[in-house]
Amino acid sequence: MDIRERILKIFQQNRKNPNDVFNEDYFLTYLIPNPSQNHNLKFIHNSFKGNNRHNNFLNDIQIEFGICFSFKDKDKNYKLEEFIERVNNLILNKKASRAALNYRLKHIFHSGRFITQNLVILLFISFLWTINITTKIIAVLIFLTFNLGAIYFYQKEKKYLNKLKERIIN
Repeated sequence: MDIRERILKIFQQNRKNPNDVFNEDYFLTYLIPNPSQNHNLKFIHNSFKGNNRHNNFLNDIQIEFGICFSFKDKDKNYKLEEFIERVNNLILNKKASRAALNYRLKHIFHSGRFITQNLVILLFISFLWTINITTKIIAVLIFLTFNLGAIYFYQKEKKYLNKLKERIIN
């Protein structure tokens, strides 16, 4: 199976409606049903399901081909042929994939953002602390949920990136 066929197979697996016809000039926007008329990739990123489909598609491509997209690549609305060419270039240039992967591994955890978000939540909790016990419990549960979610995301992403690193190196 050539690169194009493998990409299309993964594309179909990640689509909401795999057998629907799609325009190859805006193929990434067809990960979701009925993409916007202007085929703007931001339309996909503005929905949780669309963003999730887009990320899963790119992650599957990276694992399949042993490559790593840069952050710029993830935000670009490629035509199918441009995407195939980009994948092929990354296959041939492992150095670029390793550099992108190392950057992602280095910036996986944004401690400044995490601390800032926690301070905002703690400030919010301090305003609610003078109210009744139920409000205190709810505020603490929100704080714990946020932090557990952040830890889960971090662990999941780190596990994926380590798997990708192993795939790129081998």
